Amino acid sequence: MACFAINPKTGRVTAQGQTPTEKTPRSFNIEPQGNYLIAAGQGSGKLAVFQINRQTGALKRLHTYEVGKNPAWVMAVAF
Repeated sequence: MACFAINPKTGRVTAQGQTPTEKTPRSFNIEPQGNYLIAAGQGSGKLAVFQINRQTGALKRLHTYEVGKNPAWVMAVAF
């Protein structure tokens, strides 16, 4: 996952580095509260769940789930 910061005053985008995720990341989504990012690895058949640091935006992998061949879409919903 490529990570970027956006300056709210100027709109300028600055690269912040990369966080490894599953092979062939096909889709990702951030859940509605903005605390977690879920990424689907098409090449691995897994979902990776990351916690988002609300101060820095850094991603910390929390868990990886086997989901089967070719996951193609991630939808995060509030419940």
